[in-house]
Amino acid sequence: MKIPILSIALLCLLFADSSHGKHALRASSRNMKDVSRELAEPCELPALLREGDMENRLVAASAYFMVERDVPTFLQKFVYSDNKARKQLCSEIGASEASATMSCLAQDVDRTIGLDFGRDVTFFGITIEYSVSLLWGENGQFACAYNGGVGGALDLIGVGASAGGTIRSVANGSWETVAPSEPRMCLTAGWTALVGLAATMIFDPSVLIPGEAISMVRDALTFDKFKGIVTVPAILGLLSDLTEEEGVDAVGVDTNVGFEVLDATLLLSVVPDISVTFCTERLVYCDGEGCEGKVMVN
Repeated sequence: MKIPILSIALLCLLFADSSHGKHALRASSRNMKDVSRELAEPCELPALLREGDMENRLVAASAYFMVERDVPTFLQKFVYSDNKARKQLCSEIGASEASATMSCLAQDVDRTIGLDFGRDVTFFGITIEYSVSLLWGENGQFACAYNGGVGGALDLIGVGASAGGTIRSVANGSWETVAPSEPRMCLTAGWTALVGLAATMIFDPSVLIPGEAISMVRDALTFDKFKGIVTVPAILGLLSDLTEEEGVDAVGVDTNVGFEVLDATLLLSVVPDISVTFCTERLVYCDGEGCEGKVMVN
C-alpha cells in the first residue's frame, strides 16, 4: 500500500520549481561532446519539456510518466513475476509513448536518466535495500534493472519505501555507468520523519571512500545554497555538479515514506538518516546500443 502514497507524494514535489537549474549542465561539459550529434531516433518533446533547466524538465517528465503508465501496477506485477514475464513487462513499458518522452529528454540533455522505486529494512544498524529502476540512455537506450544492497545505516530499526529520479555521471560516461561489472557503493542521506527527502549517490569505492562521498553530498547541500523552499528540483540541481567528479556514477533525489526508531524517539528527525551499502545493479531488460557487457539477471 505504500507505493500509491509515494506516487502522490512524489507528484506533489515534482512540480515545485527551483532557481538552481543552472547547476544542471555546464557549458564546458556540453562543449566537450559533439553537440551536433543527431538523436538516436527522431523525436519531439512536448512543449512543457523543450525549455528550462534539466532538473525541472526531468521531474516534470517523471510525473507525466508515473501517471501515464500506472507505475504502482507495473511494480506490483514486476516484483511478483519471473524473469521472462519481467522482460515482457519492460518491453511493453519501453515501447510506450510515455517512455518515448523520457527517452527524448535523455537524448536532449545528453545524459542517462532514471526512475527508481525501492524499499529498505534496517535492523540494529544493518540495512538491506532493494529497488527497481527504469533507465533511459543518451543514445536512445532503455533498460529495466533490479538492484540490491547491504550495508550500514544510522538507525536501530526501521522500514521504508522510496521513489525518486537519478541522473548519471558525465565524468565517467553516462550510459557506461549502468550495470557495471565492478562493485559500487550507494549512499542515501536525508530526513525521513514519516515523509521526507533524501539525496542519493552511486559511487566507485576504488576512487572514493564513503567518508568522501558523504562530505561531497553535505557540502553540495548546505542550507545557504538554497533560495526559498527546499524542493526536489532544487536538491537535484545542486547535486548535478557532482556528476562531473571522478568516481561518481549517479546522483538523485528520493521521496520516502517510513518509520525509524530514532525518528520516533526524537519526535523530529534532527539527525540525518544516512546509509551506505555495497550495491549491485543487474539488468532484467536492455534495448539499444551499449547493452553488451552489462551485468544481466540470469
